[in-house]
Amino acid sequence: MNQSGLLKYLLGRMARLILVVFGVTLLVFFLLRTVPGDPIRARYGIDTALSAEDYSALRKEYGLDKPVPIQYINWLQHVVQGDMGESILQRRDVAPLLWKSGKITLQVQTTSFVLALVFGIAAGCLAAVKAGTLVDRALSTIALAGVATPSYFLGILLILLFAVKLDWLPVTGWRPLIPDVKEGLRHLALPAITGALAGPLAVLLRYSRASLLEVLEQDYVRTARSKGLSTMVVTLRHAMPNASVLILSVAGLMFANILAGSVIIERLFSIPGMGRLVTEAVIQHDYPLVQGAVLVIAVVVVFVNTMVDLLYMVVDPRIRR
Repeated sequence: MNQSGLLKYLLGRMARLILVVFGVTLLVFFLLRTVPGDPIRARYGIDTALSAEDYSALRKEYGLDKPVPIQYINWLQHVVQGDMGESILQRRDVAPLLWKSGKITLQVQTTSFVLALVFGIAAGCLAAVKAGTLVDRALSTIALAGVATPSYFLGILLILLFAVKLDWLPVTGWRPLIPDVKEGLRHLALPAITGALAGPLAVLLRYSRASLLEVLEQDYVRTARSKGLSTMVVTLRHAMPNASVLILSVAGLMFANILAGSVIIERLFSIPGMGRLVTEAVIQHDYPLVQGAVLVIAVVVVFVNTMVDLLYMVVDPRIRR
C-alpha cells in the first residue's frame, strides 16, 4: 500500500471512529432520559422540601428544562470545547472525576489484558503443538471452565483462597503503585487475575489453538519441518504470523470484554475505578457523569480496535495490498 492509499485508509477509519462514537453517545443520551427517575430528586431526595421555584432553577442550571435533542446538541458543543459538564450529585466537573477513576480502571484492565494475552496465546500454542495429547485435553478443559465461570464467582473463590485461607493478598481495597510498589501490586493482583481468568484468557486460548492448528496443517509448514527445523522455530517463525490475524481480532474484542467486566470486578474488590463510578451514577441518574464516562469508554474501545486493524497490515502483507 502506497502513502496515498494508507492516508485514505486512515481517514476512512477515522471517519468511522467518529460515527461509532457519535452513535453510542446519541443512543445512551436518549436511553438515559427514558429511565424512570429525576436527577434533581435523586440529588436532593424525593421527600426534601424543595420549592417549585428552586426545582425549576436547578433544572435550568443543568439544562434539563430544554427538549432532549437540544440538550444533546448543547452537550456536544461543550464536549468539543473540552467541557464534559458538572456532576449533578457530586457537584464537581466530570472530566477530573473520570481522569482520577479512569487511571485506576486502565491500570487494572490493562494488566488483566496483558495477562490474558500472554498466557492465553502461550497456552493455545502449546495445546495446538500437543494436539490430541493429555496436555491438549487438560488445557481445553481449563478453557471451557474459564468461559463458563462468572467473574464474580471466580473473584470470590480467589478471595477465599489467596486472601482468607492463605492470607497472601488483601481482600479488597486499592493502593497506588507509587510510592509503595509492593503494596500496590498486592492490591492489583486479585482484580487483575480475576479479569484475565474470567473469560478472556480462556477465549484467547481456544482461538489461538484453533487458528494455529489450521495453519500447522498447511503444506509450507510440512516443508519447514522436513528441512529439520525445530518445532519451536516452525511454530513461531512460520505458523504464528499467519495464525495471528484471527488472534488479533479476538484480542481486540477481549479488551472490550475486560473493560465491560470492570463494573463487576471493581464492585467486588471495592476499587474506586470508572466502572464503579458509572454504576453509582446510573443508579442515581447522574446524566453528565454517565454521558462523559460512555464517551471515554467508546473512544478507548474504538481506538484499540482501530490499532488492531492497523496491526493486521503489519503481520499480513496481503492486507496491505
